[in-house]
Amino acid sequence: MVKEIITEILKQVIQDGKGIEVNTSSHRYGLKDLTPSRAILRLYKDLNGKIVTIG
Repeated sequence: MVKEIITEILKQVIQDGKGIEVNTSSHRYGLKDLTPSRAILRLYKDLNGKIVTIG
């Protein structure tokens, strides 16, 4: 259910010509994954998302 919602959001982001940001604070705080997660980034790429910024 959650994956379907995230997929629809990412499709709309891509359709609108926008991108997503990888928040690097996860590295500073020693978290095990990125924000958004690697799974979400992979899904974004699989949906042909191309715009990624780093903050």
